[in-house]
Amino acid sequence: MSTFVHLHVHTEYSLLQSTVRVGALPEAVRARGMSAVAITDHGVLSGWVPFVHACRAAGVKPILGMELAVALDDGETAHVVLLADGEAGYRSLVRLSTLAQLHPATDRPSVTKAALADHAEGLVALSGGPEGEVGRLLVKGDLPRAAQAALWYRNVFGPDGFYLELTDHGTPEEQKLIAYSVELGRRLGLPLVATNDVRYLDEAEAPVVDVLLAIAAGTKLADPLRPRLPGRGYDLAAPEAFFGRRAWPKEALQNAVRLAERLSAHLPDGTPKLPRFPVPPEDGRDAAGLLRTLAEEGLRRRFGAPSAAARARLDHELDVIVRMGFSDYFLIVADVVAYARRRGIAVGPGRGSAAGSLVAYALGITDVDPLRYDLLFERFLNPERRSLPDIDIDFADDRREEVLAYVREKYGADRVAGIGTFGTMAARMSLRDAGRALGLSPTDIDRLAKRIPAQPGATLEAALRDDPALRAEGEKNPDIRRLFDIARRIEGLPRHVSTHAAGIVLAPEPLDGLVPLFPGAGGAVTQFPMEDLERLGLVKMDFLGLRNLSLLDRTVRSLSRAGVAEIDLRTLSLDDAETYRMLARGETDGVFQLESPGMRRLLVELRPSAFDDLVAAIALYRPGPMDQIPAYLRAKRRPEAVRYPHPALRPILEPTYGVIVYQEQIMRIAEALAGYTLGEADLLRRAVAKKDRSALEGERTRFVERAVGRGVPKAEAEAVYDLIVRFADYGFNKSHAVAYALIAYQTAYLKAHHPLYFYAELLNSVVGDADKTAAYLDAARRAGIRLLGPDINASAALFRVEGPWIRFGLLPVKNVGRQAAEAIERARADGPFRSLVDFLVRVDARAVSRRVVEALIVAGAFDALAGGRANRAKLLAGLDEAYRRADALRETAGQGALFADDGAPEEAFEAARAVDPYSPEELARLEREALGVVLGEHPLHRFMPVLRHPSVTRLAALSTHRPDERVRVAAELVAVRPRTTRRGEPMASLFLDDLTARLWAVVFPEAYRLLREALRPGALYLFRGRVLHDGEAVRLAVDDARPLDDVARRLALSAADGEGRRAVFVRVREADRVTGKLEALRRLLLDHPGESPVFLVDERRGVRMLPERYAVTPSLTFLKAARALFGPDGVALRPAPDDARRR
Repeated sequence: MSTFVHLHVHTEYSLLQSTVRVGALPEAVRARGMSAVAITDHGVLSGWVPFVHACRAAGVKPILGMELAVALDDGETAHVVLLADGEAGYRSLVRLSTLAQLHPATDRPSVTKAALADHAEGLVALSGGPEGEVGRLLVKGDLPRAAQAALWYRNVFGPDGFYLELTDHGTPEEQKLIAYSVELGRRLGLPLVATNDVRYLDEAEAPVVDVLLAIAAGTKLADPLRPRLPGRGYDLAAPEAFFGRRAWPKEALQNAVRLAERLSAHLPDGTPKLPRFPVPPEDGRDAAGLLRTLAEEGLRRRFGAPSAAARARLDHELDVIVRMGFSDYFLIVADVVAYARRRGIAVGPGRGSAAGSLVAYALGITDVDPLRYDLLFERFLNPERRSLPDIDIDFADDRREEVLAYVREKYGADRVAGIGTFGTMAARMSLRDAGRALGLSPTDIDRLAKRIPAQPGATLEAALRDDPALRAEGEKNPDIRRLFDIARRIEGLPRHVSTHAAGIVLAPEPLDGLVPLFPGAGGAVTQFPMEDLERLGLVKMDFLGLRNLSLLDRTVRSLSRAGVAEIDLRTLSLDDAETYRMLARGETDGVFQLESPGMRRLLVELRPSAFDDLVAAIALYRPGPMDQIPAYLRAKRRPEAVRYPHPALRPILEPTYGVIVYQEQIMRIAEALAGYTLGEADLLRRAVAKKDRSALEGERTRFVERAVGRGVPKAEAEAVYDLIVRFADYGFNKSHAVAYALIAYQTAYLKAHHPLYFYAELLNSVVGDADKTAAYLDAARRAGIRLLGPDINASAALFRVEGPWIRFGLLPVKNVGRQAAEAIERARADGPFRSLVDFLVRVDARAVSRRVVEALIVAGAFDALAGGRANRAKLLAGLDEAYRRADALRETAGQGALFADDGAPEEAFEAARAVDPYSPEELARLEREALGVVLGEHPLHRFMPVLRHPSVTRLAALSTHRPDERVRVAAELVAVRPRTTRRGEPMASLFLDDLTARLWAVVFPEAYRLLREALRPGALYLFRGRVLHDGEAVRLAVDDARPLDDVARRLALSAADGEGRRAVFVRVREADRVTGKLEALRRLLLDHPGESPVFLVDERRGVRMLPERYAVTPSLTFLKAARALFGPDGVALRPAPDDARRR
């Protein structure tokens, strides 16, 4: 053992009080010549698990502890440092930390002295130095009371369990305390121990801790009242440096080492700590017997007369589950899912690798048949690899809390907890936090922070390396240089505690004896994060809330209530042609997993016609697997050209056209070619995916030898192994893909067959999210659904179907909250409102404020009472008068309803007489602000000839253009957001809307200098620029913008007349029908939506006009693509026939 050991160390988990990172601490201890170290964070044990593992890796002895606040009789709190010895100490500190957090004795995490005494087993207490009860009394010179307090602690912790703690950070209080402590120790026979209250590894980090304390207090370093550490020297001092700070009592130094030698760190081992399923005693079976009975019953229920293969698979899985001790786990999950189904709570068909289990399918945990889709149990639970099962379940997001309440009630609230997680300071946040504490100007902080990439994983180090201008700022400005230095030092430190979105832990005994807990919004939350809980053998269950399940459930229920259809999604046929046709057109707004622009493009190219196509699309459209999309599409179009490295691979790879798409295929290849068991094959897959060179070569030798032993030529075995290595990174979990493809299909089916009800519930699912609401409103209108505006007498709180239309709800109106919407519905129960005054008399003014009324007027909710859209300005102008009349009528008790409509229409109010109606542009702007969409006449409608011009591209078709292709777009400029480049140059983002789509465009600095003064939100422009493909998104880089009025005049087009509308004529030959050109034309038309009708000139059937949904924007890009299909003379642009114009 070394000559000194630090027993009082705060790490990063004493949030915003220390820069000591748990992972770096043991190496720093060893580098300073010490062989042990304790961590003693304030009231929490969050760092314990990674600390112990880091210590073992570094060859340093870990000591587990905590600094705890104790409530005193005088209402104050004092600190005590507690060190754990063995399992008893571990459990005592876990209980004390949990008690301090969940049931604090004061307004901060703390315990009473009685509670401390109740949980003292296995603990050594240090007096806490100047912050301790004994220390405070000694500093005051009150030796009798100090002695009385010290004896209390000795009685609680034993004669060798309480130490007087000596610290020296250069403060006068500590000098006095050391002298008094030595004297008190001599008189009472109490041992002394020296510590250093470590907050940083090196003294150079002292200013950084100052900044952290200022961040925690929300103040600046310049504030003279800010919190600070008294004195100096809170570093992890090496023994010689620590000894040199003062003449320490020899006993105090020796006791630090003796304590380190005496104490042992305990953590629960990693053996699974599975909860027990409550099997009734009278049942006569154990959990394994009950599981087998329920699984066999479920198998018969699923298959009727199960095949021999199904029975054998079930027996194999049950044998593995029982042998690994997981029977109770499966019974508990099945019980929770069964409860949800009984309560009518939507449950997902499966998630992750659990969908590969036939037992899970038989128990009703999943709804995916693993035999039908060749899903592998060993991908989920591998008998060759001891690991905990992990069954994740999706529930309707609006009812997930009901499921958690059931789990707490049935299995014990003290045995269930959420899982804690720590939000850390990312690069931008660390810069902003440090900048505020240092007192830099908000403008400078914002400017610098925006130059750091916002993507996950971005670091200050990388930003400074990659941005010379940013680096130069620090080089020339010492304040910014200091900011960069401090921000780098605090980057990545934990800042706050939050709760894992889905995970809960379920234990076989009360959790407060196993792991420490925090308070959380929905109950207790573990202080240990998920990975640490798994290391300790605790079982995590993920119960996720999935918005799409709520959407499916509400849509099915609304169809049933309306008497339109009775649909059971669990028994839905998966071969509906109309659903696949819709997906092949890329019409996937609101469809689970399939609505991103990139996925739409994939579906259009893939042309799915069966469920397996959806599974493949979901598996392929991921980082990594995405690289295989071109090869997959080529092979799908020409399956006869696919070649297999060995005949045994054909049945495995033929469903995916020779491309390895799924991880399960890698396992099947190892089984078929080299005779691996599926458990061994899963280990091979995992090993190869790690790309460790020595492991790769070892696996190669084993694979090739076993394949050759089964008669496979060595060269072919080598080639197949190379194939596995190449695709190991790309393969996706097929079980997960099948389960999520099922939800995607169910969503698409409802959209294809019941779009009205689907869109109503889709819009309800995103109320409160203005961007998504606007996007789905646009999608509904593109689908031909008419949207009715909000109406004070017809609207419910949410969107709802009204005849063949969707009626806006009150809640989606900006500034209208749930309380206001409910108050309006309550008042309306007495009869419809007859006027604005009647409305103001009857509604609860506390819930429906003037701001709400103004929002409803602007949104058009009073149009039906006030003479239409044109009178909104007059209605707003007369609002004061309306309130006066309502007040007067309310004073006449009981007569409001009789006299509210006094014959004077609202527009006749005195203040309203001289008010002009809003212009179309003003109405559009106000409507968009209130509703997120323009429901009435849009100003762009006056410029349809410009939008239909062949040289103009519609925004909906922008994704079909190549990167950097130049285009022209006619659109409304909805919003301008000024930004700066990393070099500090001004630029802007523009939000555009052309009635077919909305998107963000960008104006780079050079163009922005020219256009800055001309760009006005709400105005209409013809934008010119180039197409940008930015990952999922398609954007436009604008370099020119001209008002549409000027463009219309220049083109000599009438801005209000539709004459001159042109049509596209396509000559079709018989051969075109068999070569797939008509299908290619259909996709091309859908990719370029517009207003120009399309006519087919058929050599046998004459001329016929295509349905209106195929109307097109005949841009130059479209005409070029169409002529590539049908020849230069096969496509013509001519004036539309009169009957087509009328349509």
